[in-house]
Order: sequence, then C-alpha cells, then structure tokens
Amino acid sequence: MMQNDKAVVLEAVKQNGYALEYASEELQNDKDVVLEAVKQNGYALQYASDKLKNDKEIVMTAVKKDGNTLKFASKELQHDEEVALESLKHYWELPPIDYIAKDLLKKKDFVLKDASIDGFILYVFYNDRSLNRWCSDIDVAIAALKNWPEVIDFIDEKLFDGKEVVLTAIETNGNSLRYASERLKNDEEVVMEAIKNNPNALKYASLRLQEKLSNK
Repeated sequence: MMQNDKAVVLEAVKQNGYALEYASEELQNDKDVVLEAVKQNGYALQYASDKLKNDKEIVMTAVKKDGNTLKFASKELQHDEEVALESLKHYWELPPIDYIAKDLLKKKDFVLKDASIDGFILYVFYNDRSLNRWCSDIDVAIAALKNWPEVIDFIDEKLFDGKEVVLTAIETNGNSLRYASERLKNDEEVVMEAIKNNPNALKYASLRLQEKLSNK
C-alpha cells in the first residue's frame, strides 16, 4: 500500500506535512519521514509516533515553524528549557505558555530569558493568576521593557518608583514618564531623559520641574 511506501510518503509530506496523517504507523515512526513533514508544516508533529514526539531534533524543527506545536511534544520535551525558549521565538497570536512545563515558568532565570526574547509574555503573565507575580519583578519588567515597550501597561505600578525601570521605559518613549511615581516625576535626571526622547513629555513632570525646565 502507498501509505507504507517510504518514497511515496516522503514526496507527499514534502508537499504537505499533513499527509503524515495518512502514512502507516511504521512511517509515522520513521525519523526521515517525520522530519520532512514537520519541516513543511510544524503541526504535522501531531501525527508522529510517541517516540518521535520525544525526539528533540524533530520537535525543535516543529517549534521553529510555529511555537504552539509544542503542545504535541512529549512531556519530557515540554520540560526542556532550550525547546521551550525556542517555541517562544516563533508563534502566531499568543505564545505557547500553556504547553510549557509549569516548573519552568516558576524559575526566574527561565522567565528572564523568556522576557528578554519577547516582552509580550508579561501580558500573558498579567492575565494568569498563577504567573502574574512576575509583573512585580523588577528584573523581569526591565527585560520585557527593553524589547517590547508597550508592556508597560502590564507592569505593577509599584515598580514605577524604581529609577531603573522608569529610565528603561522612557528610553524608547519619553511619554512613559506619565507612569512614574510622583517622586520620580520630580527627579530632574529622569525628566531630562524623558524630554530628550520626547519634548512633550515635560507635561508629565512635577510642576516644579515644568517651570524650571520650560524656562531653559
């Protein structure tokens, strides 16, 4: 039968990875065939054998096509930090947080790497009670702000009394001064950095500094 003809199936999955669904169990357990399938379409991973869902090369190839294919990987590889971080570099719409092992998401070193790759992740954490504590972590907040400034809306407001957080935010958007604490809105160094980026940010400074700097 053609489903068990390796040459035929190889050619089919090169054209459409989903063709792996119709291959024989033997070929769904053939690394050459499955690798070609996930190269064409990462979602073909769902039709691979359990053995190959635990093959790191195959799973890495799949998540590079779409990070959310991590859902089809073995539990062991969902616990693999390298695989998990790779999945976070390649996704559409929402990151594959639901498929990453929870123990990884409890580790600060992993979350820091995660936030450095994609600051949007803090938005996901913000909406997850089990993970939103990371929105109050200064190091994670700074890492996220550096690559996705819009994440500022999802950072714990208490952090905006921290000079490093505010300086990081205003580096890319001077108007982020509006999030700063009253203390930092009255800090001349902070305000000068903000208006260097955007002169209109002066309106968010304290009245004292508005008067002082508008006369310069």
